[in-house]
Amino acid sequence: MSLEDTFTDVYDQDRWKHQGNPRSGIGAGPAFVGPYIETLAPLLRGKRVVDLGFGDFTVAKAIIRDVQFHAYTGMEIVPSMVEAARRFENDRVTVMQGNMATAPLPPGEVCLIRQVLQHLNNDMVKQIIDRVRSAYSCVIVTDQIRGRRNTDVECGMNIRKFGLFLEKPPFDYAIDELVTVNHDRYTVSTVRL
Repeated sequence: MSLEDTFTDVYDQDRWKHQGNPRSGIGAGPAFVGPYIETLAPLLRGKRVVDLGFGDFTVAKAIIRDVQFHAYTGMEIVPSMVEAARRFENDRVTVMQGNMATAPLPPGEVCLIRQVLQHLNNDMVKQIIDRVRSAYSCVIVTDQIRGRRNTDVECGMNIRKFGLFLEKPPFDYAIDELVTVNHDRYTVSTVRL
């Protein structure tokens, strides 16, 4: 099954929606989004923002509402999520369908990848990070963390057993931790590369 087919199934079947959380899962809930927006607002002010893998657009709506950006371009692999997000398009907000690993990347200054990489294998994570680091002056990644080490996974809807640590092997990127939120057994960390 392709990544597009896999994640289309996730959203079409509401596989991450549980206990009143958004369709993109608990990490898109208010306990995590509030601190994320508060931390990123100064970094995104006046910038051309590219959001790769915007999911159900819950976090993107908060960015659009609360951040003084110059322009926002969102790219999502699931066609139905792109179509649903089109209602938010205007002269400063555009959305497009595409796979961040293979599609042409939209122009911008700051790239956001929020809770996407935790679903991909190590090779694909490295490929995407290297690709976006060469395209954008600032890359900000948010993912769930659970342990202290990276384990490899098959690409798909499940997340890494121990989380994703871009500063540890096999990635070894230099990072700046921006914000980490602990809530209801979940820890979500946002870093700048």
